[in-house]
Amino acid sequence: MVAKYAVGVNSCSSAILIGLMCVGVKAGDEVLTNAFTFTAVPSTILRLGAKPCLVECGDSWTMDLDDLEKKANGGRAKVLLLSHMRGKVCDMDRVSEICERHRLTLVEDCAHAAGVTWRGRQLGYHAKVSAFSTQSDKVINSGEGGFVTTSDDEMAAKAIYLSGAYEGRYSKHLVRPSDALCEAARFSEPNLSVRMSETTAAVLRPLLKSLPSRVLEYNRRYNIVVKTMEAEALGLIDVPKQHELVGAVGDHLNFRLKKFSDEGNLSFQAKCKELGVPVNWLRSGGNARWHVNWRGFGCPAQDLPVTDSALAMAYDLKLPPYFEDEDFVHLARIIAYAARSCCRSAADGGGSPRVSPQHQQEEVGQEREGGGVEGTQPQKDTEEISPGKCVGAHP
Repeated sequence: MVAKYAVGVNSCSSAILIGLMCVGVKAGDEVLTNAFTFTAVPSTILRLGAKPCLVECGDSWTMDLDDLEKKANGGRAKVLLLSHMRGKVCDMDRVSEICERHRLTLVEDCAHAAGVTWRGRQLGYHAKVSAFSTQSDKVINSGEGGFVTTSDDEMAAKAIYLSGAYEGRYSKHLVRPSDALCEAARFSEPNLSVRMSETTAAVLRPLLKSLPSRVLEYNRRYNIVVKTMEAEALGLIDVPKQHELVGAVGDHLNFRLKKFSDEGNLSFQAKCKELGVPVNWLRSGGNARWHVNWRGFGCPAQDLPVTDSALAMAYDLKLPPYFEDEDFVHLARIIAYAARSCCRSAADGGGSPRVSPQHQQEEVGQEREGGGVEGTQPQKDTEEISPGKCVGAHP
């Protein structure tokens, strides 16, 4: 169980907003949050008139806890809004220790973390308030929606009223705090009118029940993709590893190109798109997850070299639940083929060098040695590969 209470709302952004309001974030406050997250996170902080203080993201795509320690020490922030971006989880034991020592109130953004566990328990339980998403790209998909979770009675009463349970409508919440707390919130909290519709709730109920079995299937298919891709990419692709205490959900494929030049990186994107797999480059000029692109709506510019380096050649791809196993194998082979074909030097007829000469020699040696996993054979660069099913863009 995540928490004692859950309040359904119309989006995860609304859930985050309610969470921040419940813990008392006000205009002028500083809120610590991830430098690598979705645009809705800094947007929601700014919506309250508060200031996002961005914490570096490392090679594991999780918050850099050394940087968190540094920015929490002597800083003005009283709240940490922690995103488990793409279900990647940092050391939550250390997060809890840092928050306790620096008196930070933790709010968890679990938009990408339904089904993801820490020490065998669903994420979201470390925080005073947590926010979940049921948007169409998530493992619990109602088209659009979200919910707030908390085990704190006062937070729950506030969340119920903030969501839109005006007058005495808190009584419709079957699991709720005492009437006294609900009545107190009734006259202290504004009505945001962001309640989840009954239709959305009806869609979600069976999906919540089937989540454990669907997580197993997501992970089985994810492993097919990663094993095939790593066997055929000849060391040109790196897949971030999770903390050993994390129970992951493989609904997205995240990876980095290794030692590619900028030209090779762009060629890789074009080749993938040509073959029906439009991978999502996380540092593109229009990507909603790169902090530089948040400056236009008021997020303060911050120097984040560790994050910029980690995302320089990082990619994200939704693994469609309607694909068959052979589709996932083909998708992985397309990515590996694109990586191999776009790292060639001028001597191979591929234009200017796209990786260092030393790395090219390493990869040639690996290619001669071959390798693979059960059910796959390494693709030759001269072999034709057909386009795959088109994979759409996603939040």
